[in-house]
Amino acid sequence: FDLTSHVNCSGRIEQYLQGLVDSIAQTLFAMIEQAILTYSGKSKTQWLDQHISQVAIVVSRVHWTVDVSSTFHAMEEGNENALREQLRRCQENLQELVAMVPNPDLTAVIRRRVMNLVIQGVHQVDVINDLITKKADNKSSFSWQRQLRHRLNDKARGLVAEICDCQYAYGGEYCGDALRIIITPLTERVYITLTQSIRMKMSGAAFGPAGTGKTETATDLAKQLGMACYIFNCSEQMTAKTLGGLFK
Repeated sequence: FDLTSHVNCSGRIEQYLQGLVDSIAQTLFAMIEQAILTYSGKSKTQWLDQHISQVAIVVSRVHWTVDVSSTFHAMEEGNENALREQLRRCQENLQELVAMVPNPDLTAVIRRRVMNLVIQGVHQVDVINDLITKKADNKSSFSWQRQLRHRLNDKARGLVAEICDCQYAYGGEYCGDALRIIITPLTERVYITLTQSIRMKMSGAAFGPAGTGKTETATDLAKQLGMACYIFNCSEQMTAKTLGGLFK
C-alpha cells in the first residue's frame, strides 16, 4: 500500500525512521476508516481484495462489537430472542467465509485473509453461544466484558480496544498479513491477564510447557492492540545492561 504522507529519509536515522513509523500508522488509520465506510456496500471478495488482513480483522471486530451492543439494547427493550438472532447472523457470515476458501480464483494472499476472518468468525460464534448459555442480558455482563472489543472513539485516533476495565488506543503498528492464532478460553484468560498487567504497569509471565503457544499468544495480543512486539531469547549472557539497551 502507498503511504498517505511523504517521508523525508534524510538526516538522523532515529528521526526519519520515527517519521516512517508515524506515517505507516497514519496510513493504517486512513485505510481502516475507508474500510468501515465500504464494509456493507461490496461483496466479501471485492472488499477483501482492497484491504489488507490487519485492516479487515479490525474493521470486522468493530462491526461485531456494534452488532452485539445493539443486540443487548434490543434485549433491554424486550426482544428476548435478540442474541439467538445475532447468533444466526454470525453463523451465516461464517458459512459465507468458509465457502470462499476453496474458490480456485482466490489468490494466496486473499485466501489467507479469508482464513483469518474464518478464525475470527469461529470465535465470535463461540462467544455468542457462551452469552446465550450464561443468559447474559446486558453489555455489563462479565461474559461480554472479558472479550477483546474494538470500537470507534474520536479521542483516540478513531479506534480503541477494550477488555474488562482496560481501554487502549489502537497503536497503528503494521502487523502484515500473517495468519492469526485460534482463540480459545485459555487465550482469553491470557489476554485479560496481560492487559491488566499493562494497565498496572507490571509484567506478565505466561507459564507452561514448550510449544504450547505462550509467545504466539502474546504476539497475537500485540497485533490485536496494534502495538509493537519484540521477541528475544534470554540466556546466561543476558545482563541488566543488555536488557537496558533493548528497552532504551
